[in-house]
Amino acid sequence: MDSEDDFNSSMSGEDFEDQDSDLEIEDDSDFDMDQDDVGFETQDKDIKPTKQAHEVEFEVFDPEQIQAQQQVKIDEVSSILALSPEAAAILLRYLRWNKERLVDRMMEQREETLESAGLGQDAQTNPPKLQKIPGFCCDICCDDSPDMKTFAMKCDHRFCIDCYRQYLATKIQDEGEAARIRCPGEGCTRIVDSKSLDLLVTADLQDRYHTLLTRTYVDDKENLKWCPAPDCKYAVQCGVKSKDLNKIVPTVHCDCSHMFCFGCTLADHQPAPCSLVKKWLKKCEDDSETANWISANTKECPKCVSTIEKNGGCNHMTCRKCRHEFCWMCMGVWSEHGTSWYNCNRFEEKSGSDARDAQAKSRQSLERYLHYYNRYANHEQSAKLDKDIYLKTEKKMQQLQNTTGMSWIEVQFLDQASQALQQCRQVLKWTYAFAYYLARNNLTEIFEDNQKDLEMAVENLSEMFEKPIDQLQGLKVEMMDKTSYCTKRRIILLNDTAENLKQVQEYDVIIVGAGFSGISTLYRLRKEGLKAHIFESASDFGGVWYWNRYPGARVDSETPFYQLNIPEVYKSWSFSKRFPDHIELREYFAHIDKTLDLRKDVTFNSKVDSCTWHNDTSKWSVTTETGVKANAQFLVTATRLLHKPHLPSWEGQEIFKGAIYHSASWPSCSDLTGKKVAIIGAGATAVQIVQEVGKQASHLAHFIRRPSHCLPMGQRAWTVEEQRVWKAFFPSLFATGRNSHTGFPIERRDQRVQDVSPEEREAYFEHIWATGAFHFSMLNFNNVSTDREANLIVYDFWKRKVRERLTDSKKQRLMAPDEATYYFATKRTPLEHDYYEVLNQDNVEIVDLNKHPITAFTERGMRLEGEECERDFDVIVCATGFDSFTGSLTNMGLRNKNGVDIKDVWKEGVRTYLGITMNGFPNAFMVYSPQAPTALANGPTIIECQCDLVVQAIVSLRKDGKTTIEPTQQAEDEWKSKLNTMVENTLFPYTNSWWNTSNIPGKKAENQNYILGIPTYEKECRERLGKRQGFEIAA
Repeated sequence: MDSEDDFNSSMSGEDFEDQDSDLEIEDDSDFDMDQDDVGFETQDKDIKPTKQAHEVEFEVFDPEQIQAQQQVKIDEVSSILALSPEAAAILLRYLRWNKERLVDRMMEQREETLESAGLGQDAQTNPPKLQKIPGFCCDICCDDSPDMKTFAMKCDHRFCIDCYRQYLATKIQDEGEAARIRCPGEGCTRIVDSKSLDLLVTADLQDRYHTLLTRTYVDDKENLKWCPAPDCKYAVQCGVKSKDLNKIVPTVHCDCSHMFCFGCTLADHQPAPCSLVKKWLKKCEDDSETANWISANTKECPKCVSTIEKNGGCNHMTCRKCRHEFCWMCMGVWSEHGTSWYNCNRFEEKSGSDARDAQAKSRQSLERYLHYYNRYANHEQSAKLDKDIYLKTEKKMQQLQNTTGMSWIEVQFLDQASQALQQCRQVLKWTYAFAYYLARNNLTEIFEDNQKDLEMAVENLSEMFEKPIDQLQGLKVEMMDKTSYCTKRRIILLNDTAENLKQVQEYDVIIVGAGFSGISTLYRLRKEGLKAHIFESASDFGGVWYWNRYPGARVDSETPFYQLNIPEVYKSWSFSKRFPDHIELREYFAHIDKTLDLRKDVTFNSKVDSCTWHNDTSKWSVTTETGVKANAQFLVTATRLLHKPHLPSWEGQEIFKGAIYHSASWPSCSDLTGKKVAIIGAGATAVQIVQEVGKQASHLAHFIRRPSHCLPMGQRAWTVEEQRVWKAFFPSLFATGRNSHTGFPIERRDQRVQDVSPEEREAYFEHIWATGAFHFSMLNFNNVSTDREANLIVYDFWKRKVRERLTDSKKQRLMAPDEATYYFATKRTPLEHDYYEVLNQDNVEIVDLNKHPITAFTERGMRLEGEECERDFDVIVCATGFDSFTGSLTNMGLRNKNGVDIKDVWKEGVRTYLGITMNGFPNAFMVYSPQAPTALANGPTIIECQCDLVVQAIVSLRKDGKTTIEPTQQAEDEWKSKLNTMVENTLFPYTNSWWNTSNIPGKKAENQNYILGIPTYEKECRERLGKRQGFEIAA
């Protein structure tokens, strides 16, 4: 809904006299504009009132003014460089009107610049003219008439006048081109200048050409934008930079009366920053959360349960049946509104016992969303209703004049009240989107108090606005007072919010991520007395287990080892199964939160989009998409190993009319019962999905390139007695796990495969196969990953065990080939419980992508190479993996001390020292990171190991009174070389997988794992950190 005119139009100067002085602030230097960069000279303007905290400086220009400013630039460059105005214009458009850059380039590389701009090395232009050339034949139309007029620029590509005109008309009229129209000569890069074009085309085309040039000028300038209102001709200039859009909402007021955000060009959405608005609108598009939208339009009376439809903007409702008065928003008794203890606008978090119940928590999450969404939608609807009522009342205003003798000027208080209501409801609408993402703190309470005050002021004015027309004359003074008060409350709310957006929180340590890594880091830092804070993009704890919700999602690391070694947590928690599913794991994280009181130190719904090091303060500055800003001496990235989904690009994906799911973003309301489903991929996630969906779908096509070496999960339930016994041994179990190679209290058999007889080997294989989990790979002989012969012996046993469970010979050959497609256990070995039994089902087929690769998606499904008919599907599931190890780190705006983004630093390969620090990133640490034992170990165990190392480094540095710690480039080189040397005599380099990042096209394949085990890794890291070997330390 578009906003109306600026609020100043509905208020007199006296209306501001009693406002507090804290509503005025000095101009922020961040938004000062360099006039030369802007491209507009200072013009005399009427004196404006003092700029409020939520306001920005802007100017509005019409097309004539824009053209005049272009001409000023052109004349300046023409004079400086001694070029014709036409040549100067072409050069300026080539360099997007950056005069200083153009002059510098012309001084340093004149010939190259002229050539690149399309002028040729001789930029002097002669007056264009038409010529008759005896014997000339046009290369386009082959006309050789003796009296034919022709035209050519200095490039001497000559064509008849009719062909040249037709070419230019096509470019201008059909293609909308103007600034970079090239000579029609084949391969010629010369640009047609404006004088030549004016000579050749009609007056209508000349007008369109110059209009297009004006639009190009505006489009080329970052601080100049066209007003998005329909048919508006104005452009608005504003000096707010894109990097500041988390600090302020740059609302501008076009001369056409349209108010819009200069940052995103949407209608005014103060006080919510652009990134938050984008996030909110995307959330509101999710059908699973907006299915109850109807509840915002019709409700039942809380007393007599009669259905009531809202037909006005006021929220003070009176039931026609029982006369009960209540609030439309909270359904509470109206008489209680406005009291000190009653807060209709504030969402009250449910306390206590519900936290452990994941379903209850899910319901509360939906209730919380609907609380804010309904109020957001209500104000949008109320604003429209208020406007409709005003339009209907306008005729009665004329009657009021006739019956009371009031002048048209005297009845304008209704117009002023209408505009104030529209503006206030627009603000209130966006306050609820803004509040949804706010962390709970004292600033939140101040915001909600301002929100409540504005709500009450708007409801009072709205209720008066709906009075019968014959009562309005007597209410004029009171309505004017309430209009003024509404506007004041709106300004107060916007100013306070704008000021708070600019505030920066200070911490000792900032942590990014609220999964196992973030929680472990926060827990340890708290124990050391440090002030730490987590920023998390999701709306709750869990990390990967917040997002993993696909059918069959469960952990494949067994409990009790897959949990944190925190006694106060594990003593009061028991898992129900050896391998818990995603629901139970979210319950576990809720238990951790409740036990450790974590939430007070976490900001959810806040994706970090910038991490910048400041050399002058020796601190990291972090900003989020929601506008939160924080500084800290130390930064810890505790992000997920598998975070950024990888979705291959197939032709025609956009035209498929069914649903496409990636396992990382599974819709909560999906039901695949009776559907035709395709599952692309054969990794751990695909295995879990196939096991579940194969039992639901009418037909399932499992697309594989190479089968995974799946192992039996060995799932079973834990009894209460078992749990009680286990917990007595947890301290020793966790200690043993920490000192083991993989984080589980088990070790490989210290013999070669070939050292035992075939009979003993077979019996041992059967034993470790039957125990389930990763035992068949982790308890196997010590040369399986280094000896080809040994590896093939293990594969042969695995093949026999799988083929025993598959009944179809074709499926046997596909899922357990005669010859291994890669060495056993050199990529992840998924755990399954009835995967092969599901593959036996008649409704499940296996498609070999090596023989029949996907060529394109169609409206109904997909086409495969070698098949004549397309395949029809209702749902296509992409279990195609993730941009592992680095995907999350390169997606958060993390820059080194020289301002270079980590994605560019790592362009030629990952570089770390000890897997926890990086050269160029002082005081920055990583947990669950590349170049560590990460992918080859139990998650919580390696996480707690790295957390201890990181916290040790931070505490030691502060204890010694030092300021920064940063590894040297030489230390990084040595560490990378060490990791590469580790795998030289192993079978790992022969297998492409996410373990070595070769699953992403174009990404450099390289070893990311420290393969010597957790104890060796931890010992080496502690020694180097203790001696500060390979580090530069600054006081």
